[in-house]
Amino acid sequence: KMSQEINIESSYQGVEISLPVSKQNFHDLINYFKQNKTLHVKFVIYILEETINRMKKLSNINLISTKTSKNLTVVGDLHGQLDDLLL
Repeated sequence: KMSQEINIESSYQGVEISLPVSKQNFHDLINYFKQNKTLHVKFVIYILEETINRMKKLSNINLISTKTSKNLTVVGDLHGQLDDLLL
């Protein structure tokens, strides 16, 4: 993993991340970002690597049904637009 190759400078005073991310880690991150502070690149890459690993395990096809039909097909990326899905 790339994150393992990156050293943290002794001057870094910010939030540190470890897995599994605890509720306290999550709150620390939010408060840290609210103070406009920057997370060390090692932890940014660490989070991205873990996200990639978890996303690879998920199916990109989800089967659902409605009252009016047995299948619903959504093609494309909705970018969170619920109105587009309902249309």
